[in-house]
Amino acid sequence: MIVLLFIMSAVHAELASAHLHKLTTASIAFSQKLYKRVAATEPNIVYSPYSIHSALTMMLLGARGDTAAELRKTLRVTSFGRSLHPTYSELISEINSVTEVELKTADAIFVNPYFLVAPHFIQDTYFYYKALTVNIELQATGGPEKQVNDFIAGKTRNIIQDVLSPGSIDSNTAMILINTIYFNGTWEQTFNEGRTELDDFNKLDGTLRKVEMMKTDRLVNIKRDKVNKMDVAQLPYRGI
Repeated sequence: MIVLLFIMSAVHAELASAHLHKLTTASIAFSQKLYKRVAATEPNIVYSPYSIHSALTMMLLGARGDTAAELRKTLRVTSFGRSLHPTYSELISEINSVTEVELKTADAIFVNPYFLVAPHFIQDTYFYYKALTVNIELQATGGPEKQVNDFIAGKTRNIIQDVLSPGSIDSNTAMILINTIYFNGTWEQTFNEGRTELDDFNKLDGTLRKVEMMKTDRLVNIKRDKVNKMDVAQLPYRGI
């Protein structure tokens, strides 16, 4: 999570849009609140705040009444008004136009063919989020999950595979919102592979495990977390 937030902040650093800055602030506030909830039961977890926030914001295009109000409050976007989705459209364009590193995001909506979707929702999600709407093939060979898993794998260079296990989708599944984000970059100062060696890694349960650790001698900025008793180092990527 920390790395992704750094990337988003770096991308926005040179943008003049006040709405983009406000959207970044909202996304960070949402992700920190979410992490507190998730970490209470699963402390060892990595997720993409951008993916969750953008998918739920995309869902707002079809929400009305109390549902829309609760979503806006939870996502910290109550002050945006009509500028919310155009701002996300601008953000998506900026993310996918980065050239110094590989940074790509994609959205898709998989819909039960027997579930009626308002045409404006399909049109708006594509217009603002470039989200493709595809019917779920409930009787597909290999199961309906394969269609979704193949999309995710294709957008992440096969790094993320088999997100949905067999049986995850059935006739009661109305809609699946998907967001993927792929990042591949090179640090400004790389590590010497020859200095990688096995060392002790302290697990949350107090036990030790031998893992390969990179070694270097350099000055870096760190954020000290006294509560969790850890240091977070800043390792900039080339070009951002």
